[in-house]
Amino acid sequence: MVSLVLNFCMFDDLFKVVRLQCKTGRFILSNIKSSTTLKDLQAAIKDKTDVPPEQQKILHSYPPKEIESYDSKLTMADIGIKDGDTVTLQELQQPRGHRPKKQRQPVAQLEADKDVLITGESKVISNDTPSGPQSSSSSSSVSIAIGELKRKVVPADNSCLFASVNILVNGNTPSYELREIVSSVIASQPHKYTDAMLGRPRDEYVQWILKDVSWGGGIELLIFSNFYEIELVVVDIQTLRLDRFGKGYSSKGFLIYDGIHYDPLVLLSPNGTILQRLFSQSNESITESALAIARDCNQARQFTDLSNFSLRCLVCNELLKGSSDAQEHATKTGHTNFSEV
Repeated sequence: MVSLVLNFCMFDDLFKVVRLQCKTGRFILSNIKSSTTLKDLQAAIKDKTDVPPEQQKILHSYPPKEIESYDSKLTMADIGIKDGDTVTLQELQQPRGHRPKKQRQPVAQLEADKDVLITGESKVISNDTPSGPQSSSSSSSVSIAIGELKRKVVPADNSCLFASVNILVNGNTPSYELREIVSSVIASQPHKYTDAMLGRPRDEYVQWILKDVSWGGGIELLIFSNFYEIELVVVDIQTLRLDRFGKGYSSKGFLIYDGIHYDPLVLLSPNGTILQRLFSQSNESITESALAIARDCNQARQFTDLSNFSLRCLVCNELLKGSSDAQEHATKTGHTNFSEV
């Protein structure tokens, strides 16, 4: 690692390229050097996305992690961003450091949320109302009746699956509690969740999944489906495939997946209030609306091709191809810090 840093500094005068990924697409940031400051990087990001620096949440490396400090004088070398790296941008709803006043939620809204959680139905919108896509003004939403099916972006902090399921079923319950659910279920059903199925010793897995750096996937989705007694439908942006977890349940919830990140799809009112998080199995038009959002994202290339991208392990510098190599390497070595090449 020392030699890499020395080489990086020796060629500091050479312009480098950093790739930017955000909800509006992918961009190339040129003229980024190891001596480029965070302030200059944020200015370059604003030029591409119109997101002001105070509302930029910047993640880098693989799995993506937020930069540790937003000191504007830090350089790319200080932060650890290198030539060819991919930087992920998330837009904060409020400027960094803003602390909104807490407001008590109206009793009527609490009751409405309770109805949605328990029955999967909303008092505001009936599933008998025609709800096919009427317009698609962006790659993350589709207008439906008086509401809008929208991609609700959650943090890219290695817990996106847990946070997404949390929004669909548990309101404000901390996503860490969902990790505890997975660990407990696997520990209590050794004949169902074998070492072969988990890809590692079961006793090791029940501890590993509790760590906030561990990603969730199909195993966790199946557990949540059975635990909450709902079908979870994952819409894959790259392939436009529907992956369904759980059968025979009356309600279903939707997540959208870009290859490395999950977000929930929820129905919002014009003022941004969540009208519905779960939907009746008989509502096929909502499935078509979810696919319409994925198609728009696909056309905008808002996905990561896991089978073809190249990674470098930042612990031992081994070069890897695709997520399967990365997962195998992590299982064998315990190394979990990767960078896209």
